[in-house]
Amino acid sequence: MCILRFEGGINDWVFDHTHSWRSALKWTLISQGGAADQTLGKALAASSAVGNFDRLDVAVAYATLPGVKALALAVGGIPQVSRWVVGLDDAISQPEALEYIEQLPGSELRVVKLTPSRRFHPKMYLLWSSSEKSNAAAAIGSGNMTVNGLRKNGEVAVILTAEAAKEANALKKQWREMWNLGHSPSVQELTDYKELFKKAKKQRKKVADIGAAPPEPDPHEVVGEEPTFDGSPKSATIAWLEVGSANAGGRDLEFPKAMMPYFALSASPEKRKFVTVDGQEHALVFTKRVQNDMWRLMLNSASIQSAVNRTTTRPASGANRSDLAIVFRKLSGTKKFEMQLLKITSQRFKSIVKQSKGIDAQFVTRNGPGGRRFGYI
Repeated sequence: MCILRFEGGINDWVFDHTHSWRSALKWTLISQGGAADQTLGKALAASSAVGNFDRLDVAVAYATLPGVKALALAVGGIPQVSRWVVGLDDAISQPEALEYIEQLPGSELRVVKLTPSRRFHPKMYLLWSSSEKSNAAAAIGSGNMTVNGLRKNGEVAVILTAEAAKEANALKKQWREMWNLGHSPSVQELTDYKELFKKAKKQRKKVADIGAAPPEPDPHEVVGEEPTFDGSPKSATIAWLEVGSANAGGRDLEFPKAMMPYFALSASPEKRKFVTVDGQEHALVFTKRVQNDMWRLMLNSASIQSAVNRTTTRPASGANRSDLAIVFRKLSGTKKFEMQLLKITSQRFKSIVKQSKGIDAQFVTRNGPGGRRFGYI
């Protein structure tokens, strides 16, 4: 491993083999697809394992749904806050990838189309910490967010690791240059892009059929040890519930018994650990209510504050019924859950509900006006 000396902007780095500079970006060069057993995915996994990262920023020309999932496996699960800027040039990015990113809790998606005069063509994956200002690592190279780009193709990349806030800020600045080229897609834009993608896919098949290109990636390809949702709560990755009329000042949430396998609960009371959007961990207790067979989760004010920046799930208007839904995501390789509170009217929550409906995994606690929706992905 060599060291780059940092003297201001990205263009001002110079080699330093003395390792004597106090401000330095470490770098590791990755060559994928050759004789060595190196991949961009493994390099990202190694960086993620040693860094205390809770943010992910991605800027890529092309994305596939299996590619997004392969990236998630590499970094040990998508952090609670993530930003994605994805190219639409060449109509290669899969619509399924864009839809999947949009429904991720805490995600923000932008798209870029620069054709016909030029292309959006970056490949940058940035991991950083919201609490440790010097903690950041970026992979910059040729690998797109596809399974081939992260694991199989002949690709090269450099992993840059900051050791000072100045360097971390420089990496973030370069990523923001790509972010600023993008915009939030409208529903109509994504609908139009789906049609364009279908047409372009037919043309690419002709090229693949004559042996001039690999076959089109399958959006339903199972990646690694990715869990498969079989319709049962236990196998779901994401679970959600409308808060409804929570007691105890808007902190006492009731869950239907049907949701308990998702949390692997068997006895009462049982404690589970939840991580909120600000990176704080909260140990909360589930208790079974014998009288109605529901399960109670008492949120403390700190956990609500961390998740939604207020101390109660009740709306500011003072109404008893909450304007929020609570969304959980299992953290890969742990027994912890990400926890987020989303406005029921928000586009992100509507996207999650749409996903559940699409796989017949949306339910109601009871029929009638007091019923609350819940579901899984």
